[in-house]
Amino acid sequence: NNVENVPTSCAMVTVDLPSECIRAQLSNTDASSHADNDNPWGLKWGEQTTTYKTGDRRLLLRMLPLKRSDKEEKRSDTHLWPIGTFLQISRGTQQQVLHLFQRQQQSHDPKLWKGMCHPLDMTPILPDANFPFSLEICTNEVIEKVDTAKYKVGAPVIKKFEGNDGKMRPFCGTVNRYDDKYKLYQVVYEDGDAEELTGEE
Repeated sequence: NNVENVPTSCAMVTVDLPSECIRAQLSNTDASSHADNDNPWGLKWGEQTTTYKTGDRRLLLRMLPLKRSDKEEKRSDTHLWPIGTFLQISRGTQQQVLHLFQRQQQSHDPKLWKGMCHPLDMTPILPDANFPFSLEICTNEVIEKVDTAKYKVGAPVIKKFEGNDGKMRPFCGTVNRYDDKYKLYQVVYEDGDAEELTGEE
């Protein structure tokens, strides 16, 4: 069968709520002061609401970009869902499609997708905190993997060079910095020489 609009990026996140609740109750944090056996974190699981009041405690799901552009850096609200996001929650054998609600400033044009939506309130979706759940997220937008430095600054490096005697010998060095734009490591060796290397090199 021909399927249109096949998702290009998919991910699944599993949340072990019972373990997280126990950790919260045992910790010396604000969360533990609001927790009891029936309402971990002080949440009223399964409670529907259309308005929020000061002091309300809710379990909210937000989507934040791992890497922001210069334009996004200037925005205080970076709660953005990728284009064509589809969300499904699974608890045991039960599955449920979740709805995202666009914010008013972009809903005037259904063809325009800026990704600006309200945070997803998980509190009414979860009737209790006794079971883990999984979220399956699919999008039509290609989500590129964010490259991060594999080796930290200060990591040791050993590479063979020709010594003063004309023979190859190992030289010790350390990673001095990482250029995120060009994905290159600057390595400074024991004799003061430096070079730039890729992670593979």
